[in-house]
Amino acid sequence: MNLSESGYSIVRHNYSFEAGRNQYEHVLDSFGSQARSRYIPSSYYGTCNVCGAKTYFKTFGADNLRESLLCDVCGSSCRNRSLAWGLLRLVGKGQVQNIAELASLNSGPQILDTDCFSPMFKFLKKAGFYTSSMYAPERPLGEPIKPKILNVDLQAMTFPDHSYDVILTSDVMEHVRRDRAAHSEIYRCLKPGG
Repeated sequence: MNLSESGYSIVRHNYSFEAGRNQYEHVLDSFGSQARSRYIPSSYYGTCNVCGAKTYFKTFGADNLRESLLCDVCGSSCRNRSLAWGLLRLVGKGQVQNIAELASLNSGPQILDTDCFSPMFKFLKKAGFYTSSMYAPERPLGEPIKPKILNVDLQAMTFPDHSYDVILTSDVMEHVRRDRAAHSEIYRCLKPGG
């Protein structure tokens, strides 16, 4: 029990929201009072790793940064771009710089994405190696709902073992009632090393 409590204390001290905010404030303080008083500027300029555009990312305050910092071109949020960064790092291997480039490849890793509304979906739905999903309990599982969108219950997936290289669940797991069953199914459907 002591090891568990000690481990939790270390995680809370170093990786909690409060620890992150303290680190962020420390960085802002290092830039002086002018940066500290602004806390977060109204926009940043950079390259979007979803659409590839050089553009502004607009903030909506400091309360919800994961849904803020929206790309002026494709509308991707900080959360979308973080997921894109991870996917590109995992599968791009330096070949592509953004999701739009990944979508233009003739072949790629088999990807199942549980978000069929995101800016990433808008690009990747063109790729032959990409499938998206949503859950409609009144319809048969595995049935196409729209092109590139299958009816999938993460707790009881209809795919054979080792079907996908990558399964993305950016905003779905918080809605799944039996998360252990869903994780078990995701693991079963991932290829070895996926």
